[in-house]
Amino acid sequence: MKMLRSLSVLGIIALLSFQHGDRYSLRALQRWQSKIGGDAIWVKVDSAQWRCALPNGESHMMTIRRVNTCTFGGCIRPDAAAEASAGQEYLVYAAHIDGKTGTVREVRVLEYASTYGYQMTAKWWLRQFEGWSAASSKTQTIDGISGATVSVNAFVEDVHQLLLAQDIKRNTTE
Repeated sequence: MKMLRSLSVLGIIALLSFQHGDRYSLRALQRWQSKIGGDAIWVKVDSAQWRCALPNGESHMMTIRRVNTCTFGGCIRPDAAAEASAGQEYLVYAAHIDGKTGTVREVRVLEYASTYGYQMTAKWWLRQFEGWSAASSKTQTIDGISGATVSVNAFVEDVHQLLLAQDIKRNTTE
């Protein structure tokens, strides 16, 4: 009986610790959108992107992205498919981008499923991306995090790719 109870507890712990995709709080995301746009309506562009236009002419975009990170035993290629699997560590972040200029206004980590490099979730570290644009993102320097160099590089590269994609979309719709 004691062993059965121990196995049940271990099973519950394993179930709770397993990382699922899309675990981040959508309510927190909606509060953030409300802080940005007030009562403005955010239009869902696709499964991970929203746009908002304010009466004063401001335009905002929010995108959710997933980046593979490293474990103590090694790394999953940063360009590998970002699908959840046991043992794969990753982070999910959201970027608030100015819809007119294409610059990053804010970056937040929504979910962090990695054993190292948790400093990447700190506001002081994420503020380094504010003001980035497609043109400037390759020339910006970012403070590294000891023991998480590959994860940091993968995150920086993903933000750069996001800005390039948004710049192309913005220039083709103008």
